[in-house]
Amino acid sequence: MKPLRPNYFRVILLALSSLISGCAISTPQRLPPLAAGEKGEDPVYVVVTRANIKPERRSTFDQVASRVVKTLPNQPGLITYSLRREIFGTQEWTMTVWRSAQARDAFGGSSAHRDAMKLTSTLVNEFTVQRFVIRRDELALSWTDALARLPVAGAGNE
Repeated sequence: MKPLRPNYFRVILLALSSLISGCAISTPQRLPPLAAGEKGEDPVYVVVTRANIKPERRSTFDQVASRVVKTLPNQPGLITYSLRREIFGTQEWTMTVWRSAQARDAFGGSSAHRDAMKLTSTLVNEFTVQRFVIRRDELALSWTDALARLPVAGAGNE
């Protein structure tokens, strides 16, 4: 009879999967210089979203999100944006920064964004949005800072 030995490969694989399951990657946030007439103390309007995607709907969600993201560089009043997603998980985040509440709201009312939001409820388990205002000179906002402003996931914040 063979002595029982732990399967070290399985233990290592389990440990590694636990470590990387919460890992996320993000696109860089490109901060343009102040535009003519802008001052560091001017307010900017930040929107951070979190989507907990249904695993079986991930591909569709990514296609819908991609269509919206492609419209961002042409949005009037957009200062910068960044995208973040779990490498092996189901969560994705967006952060957009706007020169005015009107520019932010115009994007929210755009056909690309409206169409995507109609589909979102069928593609996600939870969707959270947080809006806040900061000074333009505070704009080197890290993902750690942005995520700290979101309500706790799974707390019924949809």
